[in-house]
Amino acid sequence: MEKIMMAMTIYFDPKYTYEEFKNLEKCGKSANTRPTKVVNNFKQKIKEINLLAFEDFTDEELNMLLDETYEKLCLYTHSSIVVSMMIEVSKNADEDLFIVFFYFMLDFLKVLLYCCLKYLCNDDKDHVDMICLAIGCFFNLSKLDKNKLTPEYINKYKKYLHWDINSHFNDKYEGILKTLKDDIFELQNDVNENRWNINDYILGLLKKDQ
Repeated sequence: MEKIMMAMTIYFDPKYTYEEFKNLEKCGKSANTRPTKVVNNFKQKIKEINLLAFEDFTDEELNMLLDETYEKLCLYTHSSIVVSMMIEVSKNADEDLFIVFFYFMLDFLKVLLYCCLKYLCNDDKDHVDMICLAIGCFFNLSKLDKNKLTPEYINKYKKYLHWDINSHFNDKYEGILKTLKDDIFELQNDVNENRWNINDYILGLLKKDQ
């Protein structure tokens, strides 16, 4: 994510950002290449990069989307508490409970990279549409073991996150989680009601590649 945002920031600001980027002593520490500055500069350009993908987001939602994605990627890369929890997840063979979370992040980065490359190439064709993204989301959810999706089973991981002192971090996500839950439920209904249409759509994609 840092590489994508830094590259686009350099593209839009080849003078100051690139000059700092080239300097090993300054890169990441000076005015234009600090991670927070790069994220903020990228936010201002994201709708220009791809209006179709991000036009329905308010500025506040885009801020949260980029800030939270970046923060969570940093946490799962560097945070000793979260890494310790993932070790316990592996011991219990519960990777499927968390893999959807990582796949959603990976899919977001793929879409972000796609949008940036499309912008840089002045490509006005729509190679990926919302149906593709919805089908990808549904396949991600299919990786879950539904028998483990109970509060009793999942709550055991709270102790590894020291939930007694960290629970407040979840408060700001209550609205997002409710919206996500409603969206997933609606998506599942749409898929169930349009199985044959989706089948025809996938077959159509395969025929294009032949």
